[in-house]
Amino acid sequence: MKVVQQIAPEEFQGDGGERIRFDRWTVTAPGEVLAETSPLIGVSSESVLSRYCSEMLIGAADSRLRCVLPFADLRDRTNGGMGFSEVFTQNLPILTQRRSALDWRQEGSALAASLVRYVYLRTSLTPAQDDVQAHLCGLSAGGTWTATVALGMWSGAKASMDSGDVRIERRYDDGVELSLLAAELISRFGMVTLRDAMRQSEQRANGVLSPFHAGYYQFSLGVCSVIFCVASNVFVITRRGRRTHVNRGRVCAASGGVNWAAISKHHELFAALDASIMDEHHEEIGDVNGFRFIRVGFARELAREGSPEFFYTVCFPGTVEQVVQIIASNTHPDSDEVDGYVYAFSPEAARALLMSENGCNVVHNKGLMNLYFSLIQMGEW
Repeated sequence: MKVVQQIAPEEFQGDGGERIRFDRWTVTAPGEVLAETSPLIGVSSESVLSRYCSEMLIGAADSRLRCVLPFADLRDRTNGGMGFSEVFTQNLPILTQRRSALDWRQEGSALAASLVRYVYLRTSLTPAQDDVQAHLCGLSAGGTWTATVALGMWSGAKASMDSGDVRIERRYDDGVELSLLAAELISRFGMVTLRDAMRQSEQRANGVLSPFHAGYYQFSLGVCSVIFCVASNVFVITRRGRRTHVNRGRVCAASGGVNWAAISKHHELFAALDASIMDEHHEEIGDVNGFRFIRVGFARELAREGSPEFFYTVCFPGTVEQVVQIIASNTHPDSDEVDGYVYAFSPEAARALLMSENGCNVVHNKGLMNLYFSLIQMGEW
């Protein structure tokens, strides 16, 4: 059992001068000392805007939000104007096609393999554990929505959708393979980033999000959640940092990639997604008894080249203090992804964050997007 301590609240000032209050707890192993701060690790809104100027963004000039979250708010023009996200929250009929890794790779090009290999060599990407994940390699709307999901490795996603800023270049201390590969890629693309090279190979202009069927990115399916405590009328998120690779800081409650085993076990995409967020919640937060998992939104994370993310609100009938005790009782190894801090704040505070230009400096954009979808689902937005 970890040690729980309620500490002084943290306050932030909204754009309107109001104070946004976060109640805080620490959950630590006996004798453990936590780092006081954990910076938000992500990509700035300005960077995303300069990269994806043609995409509609949450928080753009025609939106009710003042901050700009680096997620695309994609709309499906063939489905009566229904929001792209809404298709995946209303349990509309959707056909799930499963594909083997070999079939999908055979459709890809040797060029994509060369770029991915370059990233492996340049970043010394040799994970001690390489999870088998599900990735989205097709999504189409017709009489019935169809999602095509294929097997992929965590390292494949890390080498593609998480490495857009890696630059193609030659260095004096490069090994033979890396030097030859860099020379080949430079002759084809110039000394550009991996993102620019992939865009050139797709013959697409900058500012256009890559389609899911592009063979250049492994779009790993992601799920994440915030907790809403009914008895306390507050949202609960955690600080993430230890053993997490992206999206660190105040983000969400639980988060992770969809394991391929969930796709293999469940014939429907929604069933696999719901099972995956329950697994992530069980591993990182603790006992899931009494929690209700509600799928509230879907968006593509522009900072990660269009990574698909499904967002959940996890409703708990009890108090925030009970949730903190559940986190403290969790003995699963992945509980370490909760980096010792738990935060609780009201729906009013969540709205203030979303209306603030500095909201992304308090809660990571992924967490803000989760709150945005949660408030809509609750009728609070």
